[in-house]
Amino acid sequence: MTQLIKSLVVLSKMVYPPMPSGVAKHFLTVCLPLQVLLSPLAFAGEFCGSAQQWIAETDMQAEVVVYTDHQAFVESKAAIEPLTVPQFFSNPEGTAGIPRVVSCKMKTAEQINAVYGTDGAVAGSSQSCETVLSRLLDSQFSQSAGQPTKLGRNDFVIDEEDSTFIGPMWLDPWPFQPVTVDEDGIVHLLSRSLYVPDAWYIPMPDRFKGVYYCHVISPEYLDALITGALPRPGQ
Repeated sequence: MTQLIKSLVVLSKMVYPPMPSGVAKHFLTVCLPLQVLLSPLAFAGEFCGSAQQWIAETDMQAEVVVYTDHQAFVESKAAIEPLTVPQFFSNPEGTAGIPRVVSCKMKTAEQINAVYGTDGAVAGSSQSCETVLSRLLDSQFSQSAGQPTKLGRNDFVIDEEDSTFIGPMWLDPWPFQPVTVDEDGIVHLLSRSLYVPDAWYIPMPDRFKGVYYCHVISPEYLDALITGALPRPGQ
C-alpha cells in the first residue's frame, strides 16, 4: 500500500507542472481502494475530495486544490465545472506541529445534480459538516481496529455545527478550534459551516451559490488523539 501511494506521488510530479507559490494542485484521477482513501496518512493531502463525496452523497471525484497560503485560500472558491474543491490545513499543534484543522470548500449535491445529473442523479442530498465528522471518525476507528488505542469511539461526541451564511462569519474567529474536552474527559468535535443553496431567491451572484464549506478536525490530528500520540487538549 505504501509503495502504491509513493508511486502516485511520483506520477503526479511527472504529469503536472509546479503551481504558483502557495498552491499545490493534486488530481483524483485514479480510483483508489477505499482503505487508501480512509487512511489518515494516505488521504490527508486529498481529504476534501472524500469530504465532498460524503457531504453530497456522490461517487464523483473532485479535483482538490491544496493551499498553503491562508489569504490565497480565503480568496479561492469551489467550482462546479470541473468539480473543484479548495483545501487548507491550519492551526498547528504546538508539540508535533500537526495541523489541527482542515478546511474544505465544497459544492452542494443539488448543484452537482443540476450540472451532471441530466441523465439521472449523480448525488444524493446535501449533508452537513457533522456528517463529514461522523464519516471521518468512523473511518479512523475502522482503520485502527485490532490496534492499541488511547481513546475509544465512546470518548468522542460530535457537536452541532456552527452554521454561517457569509464568508466573513465562516472565517472569524480564526484560527478555528476543532476540539474541546468536557469535565468528564469526553472529546467534543466541533465544526463551522457555510451553506448557500443554489436558489434563485438568494441575493448574491451565482458563483457564490451552491456551496457547503466546512472547518473540521484534520485526519492526522484526530488519529494522534485516538492513538495517544498527542494528549487530549488541556491534559
